[in-house]
Amino acid sequence: MQNDNDLFDLIREAYPQNPNEEFVISTEKKLRDSARRIDNRRTIKLLKYVSSRFVVTKIIPSVAITVILIFVGYSYYNSQSTTNNSKQISSSIKDQSSNSEVAIPAIELPETGPAKMMPLIVYKGKIYTQSPTTIDRNKVSEIKGEKLGKTKAGIDEWSKQDKYAEEFASTIGEIDVYSVKGYKEVFRIMTYDEINGEVFAEFYESLTGITVNDGNDIFGKLRLVKNLQEVKSRSYEDSLSNVNNFKNIKNLEVINTFLEELKKAKPYLIQDVEAKIGDFRNNDQYKELTLHLTDGTTVTLGVIKGGYISYGQSLYFKINDQVFSELRNL
Repeated sequence: MQNDNDLFDLIREAYPQNPNEEFVISTEKKLRDSARRIDNRRTIKLLKYVSSRFVVTKIIPSVAITVILIFVGYSYYNSQSTTNNSKQISSSIKDQSSNSEVAIPAIELPETGPAKMMPLIVYKGKIYTQSPTTIDRNKVSEIKGEKLGKTKAGIDEWSKQDKYAEEFASTIGEIDVYSVKGYKEVFRIMTYDEINGEVFAEFYESLTGITVNDGNDIFGKLRLVKNLQEVKSRSYEDSLSNVNNFKNIKNLEVINTFLEELKKAKPYLIQDVEAKIGDFRNNDQYKELTLHLTDGTTVTLGVIKGGYISYGQSLYFKINDQVFSELRNL
C-alpha cells in the first residue's frame, strides 16, 4: 500500500493540468477512503470463494490504478471542456458588469478512441460527479434518505456516449445510491456502503452541463447560511501537506456576511482567473476555509488573492473587496 507521500506524488504526476491545490488535497483524501472501501469489498468477495483448507495471505490493492484513472480522466474532461467551449464562454465573461453567467460544459466522451474515467453516476438523465463536500460518518444515518437504486459498472474507458443514457451507469462499480435529506436530488445524491461495521459514504453532485449566473446557483444549494456549526482555516502549506493545524474562527458575524456576499458573487472560469493573478500558491495569498455544518457535512473553500473563492474544480467566484479583506484577516 502506498504511503501518503507516494499517493500524493502519483496524483500530481497523473494530472498534467495542474489543478488548484485544495482540489488535489481534498480529492486525495477521498481517493484514499474510496480505495480502502474498494479493497475491503474485494477482500470480502474473494474470501467467499476461498476453501477453508486455504489461507489468503495477501491481497494486492489497486490504489495506484484508481488514482491514475480518476485524475487522468479529470484532466481529459477539463481539457476537452476548455477546448470545446472556450470561444463561446470567453465572450460572456469579458464584460461581467452586464452579463455574469458562465456555462460549465457537460461531460462528453470522444467520438473515437478511449477516455479515462472520473468517479460519476448517471441518474435521471443527469451526470453526477464526486463532490468535494464530505460527511461525518457519525451523521450519515441522519442524512441518508431513501434508496434510489444501485449503480452499474457500465462505463469504462472504451464506452460510447450512449452509455450515459443508461440509468445508474457509473464508473465506480456496484454500490447503493440514496437521496440526501435536506438537498434536492437534481443537485446531490450519495453512495453508501457498510463493511464490517465501518460506514463509507460519498456525495455526488450534478454540476456539469449547467449555466451559473451567480454564487447562489452553487452555494445556495450547499445550504451554508444559518447552518454553521464550526468554522476553521489553515494555511496553504498545511493544506498542501494535509497537516491538521487548523485555526478556529470565532467571529461568525464576518463569516455570515461573507456567506451572504458569496451568493451574489460573480463566476469566472478557473483558467481565466489564474492567467490573470499568476502564482498564488503560498501562505500569503491562499488559505483554506473549512465550514462544518449542523447536518454533518463539511464544505471546503479556497480563499485566493484578488477576492476569489473556489469550490471544487470548475469555477472561481469574485466577492466584494471589503468583505474579502475582513475574511482574510480572521
